[in-house]
Amino acid sequence: HQKKECVYGIVRDSTNKRLTLCFRGTNKLSLVKNWLSNVSILKEKVEIPDMLKGKVSEDNLNFHSGFYNYLFKETEDESDEKGTTKYDQILEDLKELTVKYPDHKVYVTGHSLGAALSGLCSFFLACEPDLPKPISCINFASPRFGGEIYYESSQYLEKTKQLRMLRSVNDNDSIASVPSVGYYHGGISCTMEKNGWFFKAGKPSIEYRKMGSRWWSKLSYDLSQSAWTSLNIGYDHGDYISRIKLHKEELEKYNFNKLYTDEDLTGF
Repeated sequence: HQKKECVYGIVRDSTNKRLTLCFRGTNKLSLVKNWLSNVSILKEKVEIPDMLKGKVSEDNLNFHSGFYNYLFKETEDESDEKGTTKYDQILEDLKELTVKYPDHKVYVTGHSLGAALSGLCSFFLACEPDLPKPISCINFASPRFGGEIYYESSQYLEKTKQLRMLRSVNDNDSIASVPSVGYYHGGISCTMEKNGWFFKAGKPSIEYRKMGSRWWSKLSYDLSQSAWTSLNIGYDHGDYISRIKLHKEELEKYNFNKLYTDEDLTGF
């Protein structure tokens, strides 16, 4: 059912003791279905997970309906138990693997559509009591997928060390800035430039939209991540590997754990 359903795989890294959940991005095999999911930007209202009740300001979350339903709709396989979703299957697989490998941590990744799915899935996995924490999501070129209460909830999970998220973003990648109105990014962003005709790329920009920051700081961050500032006639959505190679030396100076202990960056 690859033409209709979300496709994922889980890889075990025995050296670094990681279980990495990987989501496929937009693919020619399921191009129509993928793009229908991408452009279905109406919001899906979802009851907040139990562990977040009373911790944030509202009891419901809003998500990009295309991405949410791609992960949480009933599976196509008739042999599956009625009501089974892709998220159910992912959770079952991860629970089995974390029992088998109790010293392994869970990582999640993806590019573009796969990045949105990785962020969305990581959020819910971080609310699961039977998985080791934190859930670590490192994705590439992620569109926005959650409303304001998602953003608030995501920061609560980050602050309580249930979730970590790093978004790799190419400077001027318009896809990573949409949908803009009413949607928010979670996690830390790492934005990378490319060399131009007359200038050399600057250092990667590490940013975080602090929950308690003043309105002008949030506005400045939102403008830097907006579709208007990312608008260009080129195509910066697929050129991620070469940007990472270009900035490899500088990126190796950063540490995921230390970024989340930097109070000046996160505010907690």
